[in-house]
Parts: sequence; structure tokens; C-alpha cells
Amino acid sequence: MSTLPSTAARDYMRSAVLSATPLRLIVLLYEGAIRQLRTANRRLEEGDDRGRHAALGRALDIVGELVASLDPKHAPEITADLERHYVYVQRCILQGNLERSREKIDAAIRVLDILRSAWTEIERTQPQAAR
Repeated sequence: MSTLPSTAARDYMRSAVLSATPLRLIVLLYEGAIRQLRTANRRLEEGDDRGRHAALGRALDIVGELVASLDPKHAPEITADLERHYVYVQRCILQGNLERSREKIDAAIRVLDILRSAWTEIERTQPQAAR
């Protein structure tokens, strides 16, 4: 079974990203990071070190994009809180890879899932014009 997404899935994701609002893009980043972390856990269970490492690397890249999207000019306190969460997630991912630890990877998933839920709620409550 191939781990590469199908052409249709890639096309769908490309379309979703290109047409997404800024809030939706943030949610998509969380979803992508969580998906990669879950893939890493499956690869860990399978003993696939290369696959685990690749998935964790992609998750780290996504969290790096979340860090890069922070803008302290708009909400410095919230930005600082998010940055602390992202640093914790990055640490969990790195330790999970180094120690082959499902618990560390799961900790990263839990934090990202809470943040994803919060951003999804913000997106849901925003008027269409503000998105």
C-alpha cells in the first residue's frame, strides 16, 4: 500500500488551501500536524524508523509554520501563550523521535488537538466577512 496521497486527494487539498480563509489555514495546519503525528505513532508501532522520522519531521515543519504565523503586534499575550505551547509541542516531537516514545508524541497530539478545537470554534463564530 502506498503512503503517497492520490492525485485526487492532493488536488482536493491544494484547492482547499488556495481557497481557505486565514482562520481555516490555521485549522488546516493543526489538522496536518495531528495527522502526521498519528502517522508517526503508527510507524513507531510497525517498527518503521524511517517512516516515523519522516512523519515527525513533517509535523515539526508544520508547527514551525504555526510559529512563523504568530504576530505579537495584534495580541502579544495570546501570541506568547501560543509560542510556549508550540515550543512544548516541538520538544515533545523531538523527544518522541529520539526516545521512540509514543507518550511524547501523544502529548504533542493532545496540545495540538486542544488548540485546533479552539481555532475551529473561533472560525465557527466569526462572521463570514471577518474570516
